[in-house]
Amino acid sequence: MHELYYGASGSALRFQSWLLLLDVALIGFFVAAPFIERDAIFFLIDYAIAAILALDLACRAFAYGNLRRWLAPVHCRDTDSR
Repeated sequence: MHELYYGASGSALRFQSWLLLLDVALIGFFVAAPFIERDAIFFLIDYAIAAILALDLACRAFAYGNLRRWLAPVHCRDTDSR
C-alpha cells in the first residue's frame, strides 16, 4: 500500500494518476452540487463519495506506516521566528 501511494514505480504512478482523476471528478461534483436537484440519485452519489473519501483516508493512514506520526501536526520550520 505504501508503494502505491508514495512510490515512483509504473504501477504506483498509474494508481496516483487514477487518484488525481478521481480528485478532479470529486471537485467537479462539489462545484456542480448546488445546481443539481436533490433527489435520491444525488444523495446516493453524495454518500458514495463520502465512502470513497473515507476509504482513501484510511488507506493513506495505513500506507503511511505510523499512525501516530501521520496524525501529528506538521510544524514548518520556515515559519518559526527563532
